[in-house]
Amino acid sequence: MQRRHEPNNIPIEVLRSFATVTETGSFTTAAAALSLTQSAISAQIKRLEFLSGGALFVKGTATLTEKGRFVVEYAHRILALNDQIISAGGKNGNQLRIGIPALYAGTLLRQIFNACRYGVEDIAYYSDTSPNLTKRFSSGHLDIVVAFALSVPEKATRWWEETLVWVCAADFKPTPGSPLPFLSFPGCVQDDLARRACQQAGTKYDIVFTATDHAAHFEAIRSGMGCRAFVERAVPPDVTIMRNSFLPELPRCYSAIFAKDGGDDGRVGDVVRSLGELLAPHVH
Repeated sequence: MQRRHEPNNIPIEVLRSFATVTETGSFTTAAAALSLTQSAISAQIKRLEFLSGGALFVKGTATLTEKGRFVVEYAHRILALNDQIISAGGKNGNQLRIGIPALYAGTLLRQIFNACRYGVEDIAYYSDTSPNLTKRFSSGHLDIVVAFALSVPEKATRWWEETLVWVCAADFKPTPGSPLPFLSFPGCVQDDLARRACQQAGTKYDIVFTATDHAAHFEAIRSGMGCRAFVERAVPPDVTIMRNSFLPELPRCYSAIFAKDGGDDGRVGDVVRSLGELLAPHVH
């Protein structure tokens, strides 16, 4: 077999071995979990180090190097996509695929799961930014999506307005005359709207923290690093809503449910109704 492209491809089993070592904290435990020998695990890690161009673990340990921390993040993403492809074509191919915004996944996941009234054998949940969810819905990779939108969403099954608020730590005190310390979530609808509000109001801001994880954002807020805009219903009780007049007024934000034609599958209509009852104050 010709393998002239091999240096440009990372085998999925190599990534899985690497991820398993990082999760278990041990080459020996990872080998047992994957039914491989420890020498086989070590050989796969060496191969990945060759392909990625550097050491992934501190020598003699399972502690990640800086490069290892970089690679493991992408390894998990690739493995997740691989497993989704396998799942979609396998025994779980009849599952409804529901996308929910990362913000709701962090605060309302339990209520959403309970409201849908179907078990995990019937529904697979996916969490991402709203733009990514709507793209995946449009391409047919998701069956039902709850997403935030900058304007009244077209072709939505249901939609409603959300209230956006500035949030910060209880003891946060911005310095008068200084730029607003801004916590940024690239690709997030609320982030885009907050930036627009600052620009339109002439409010200067400095980005002091960037992450694509709402749990990290809430920790940054609690630490007093800065502020950002959130949907009011998703604000945790230990985070303060800023109602100071010096902050720019935030525009309207919209939420929507997009759903495929369910045909004979009554689950689609059931889930849409359940999500609407849970999330929409005034459904359109």
